[in-house]
Amino acid sequence: MRFQEYTEKNLRWIENNPKRRVLYRKETKIFPNDPCSGENPPYGACIHYYLKTEPKGDVVIAILDENGQTMRTLKTEKTEDLELDNFSRQHTKPFKVPKNAGINRIWWDLRHDRTKLIKLRTPPLGHDHVRVGPRGWRPFPRGSRSRGPLVPPGVYTVKLTVGDRKVTQKLVVKKDPHSSGTEADIQAQTKIMLDIHRKMDSVADLINQVELIRKQIDDLEDLLNETEKMQPVIKAADALEKKLIDIESFFFTLEVTGSGDGLRWPDKFYVKLRFLANDIGKSDFPPTCQQLKVHEMFTKQLAEYEGRFHDLVAHDVSAFNSLLEENGILNIITDRD
Repeated sequence: MRFQEYTEKNLRWIENNPKRRVLYRKETKIFPNDPCSGENPPYGACIHYYLKTEPKGDVVIAILDENGQTMRTLKTEKTEDLELDNFSRQHTKPFKVPKNAGINRIWWDLRHDRTKLIKLRTPPLGHDHVRVGPRGWRPFPRGSRSRGPLVPPGVYTVKLTVGDRKVTQKLVVKKDPHSSGTEADIQAQTKIMLDIHRKMDSVADLINQVELIRKQIDDLEDLLNETEKMQPVIKAADALEKKLIDIESFFFTLEVTGSGDGLRWPDKFYVKLRFLANDIGKSDFPPTCQQLKVHEMFTKQLAEYEGRFHDLVAHDVSAFNSLLEENGILNIITDRD
């Protein structure tokens, strides 16, 4: 292998070969404990880089599309920012970008960034014994964040950032030669997959906002519950929370705890979005007419509930904050970002 030199003396890329965009295929059945079985390397693009010395800060690798837009960022995760496993109550293993002196290697799975993290700050309905934990939130009970869609064939830019130093290298992704889908088919599929990905992020943002408001209402009621003159405030808080629950319950079942009770409740909008994306991404073909119809229906439903939530914030939450102000109580915050 050879190095490609850059002006920065302590940073070097190792030249990369084109990578294939390959869909999952069922493995050939083998006998258990077969001594001849091997271990395949991780799927995707193997990225090598050389560091003369170990840097003090983190190494960040960004993947840019042909328009120069960042579509994936690979960086070391902090444990406190990760979801907890619902059963073991342990953190998932954090992703790390190596920064050792010498040659380092990392794998990009040829996918866009994952969907946004949903942070539930209130217990499940009817299950007040379920705690949110020391971080102030609990993970979404119907599974962790979804993977981003696979990128289509094309030329991408890999940007390595160490401190204030940046170097780039081109990376070519090619179509699976065994796939009968065309590159045009894959582009059509990618377009709708990215739209679903954006919708899932929008739902995550909306749920996080609703949860933030509901958490403040619950805390407020606990503080005011024993004060007789504050009963009008508590009554208004209850009415506002019911409206918030009505909107939030469209996106997922609020009674689910994540402790194995998922089958007791129907899947709702957010999980259905995930199912639609998974179904479309099973092949290298464009979405079917039925999938497009479902996507159109989901688009209208999301727009309707986003409108309802924004109206609720503009009118009901605003009126409730005015009531709080009249009683010398701090306002409800609607967005912490």
